[in-house]
Amino acid sequence: MVLFIFTFSGVVNVISVKLDLKILRVWKEILIILIFLMSVLDLFIRRESSKTRLFVLIYIIIPLIILYFLMPFGEDFTLIAYQFKGDMIPLLVPVSLYFIIRNENEWYYFFRKFIYVILYTAIINSFFIYFESAFSNLFISTLGLSEYYNNRGGASGIRLDSTLWGLRAMGTTTSFGIAGTLTFLASLIIIELKPFSFRKNFIYFFFIVGAMVATTYKTTMIAFVFYMIYKVISMFLKNIKSKKVFY
Repeated sequence: MVLFIFTFSGVVNVISVKLDLKILRVWKEILIILIFLMSVLDLFIRRESSKTRLFVLIYIIIPLIILYFLMPFGEDFTLIAYQFKGDMIPLLVPVSLYFIIRNENEWYYFFRKFIYVILYTAIINSFFIYFESAFSNLFISTLGLSEYYNNRGGASGIRLDSTLWGLRAMGTTTSFGIAGTLTFLASLIIIELKPFSFRKNFIYFFFIVGAMVATTYKTTMIAFVFYMIYKVISMFLKNIKSKKVFY
């Protein structure tokens, strides 16, 4: 659910600038901190809390947070807050998962849900990517983002990179790189896990791959080409091996 919300970070950032709500510009960090606090509360509420998790919290995480604010004492608090946002906040995500998820069954359930969240967010983003690619000028003018166009960032945190043929579509995220990576991961999941029926897998795969290309993110496209070459070669070698066994 949190990942699903995070993929709409671009939408929330635009709203924060349009309404001049600075609190919305750090909504992701606030949400992560709340999740961390809830995981800590859950850690103490559950009677079966392991000593390892308590040790990580009391002797590693809490001292790190305290030291982070004590070490740069006397410096600008805003600078310290930005450093904390970039260094410590991302660390709280895996720590929170470690506190909340206790056994293999819970990890299996988590990853199963996580995979479907990636798929559905990629599908939703693909619709926006196609729209942004086809109607770049309309998209930019409607949202009033022209000041952030031509490879410039802005207060919203959104960077609108352009090419000779238009906008490098970013879907509902804050950059074309994030959108390209999301669609790339979703395409691999469909190939490897085949989570839907054959017909749906076929449609979603080409729909998502098309969106990945529309982001013009070269890194994911090159990675996708190498991955497909690897799959073709591995299938070819597997067929040769099976024929040798048969004969």
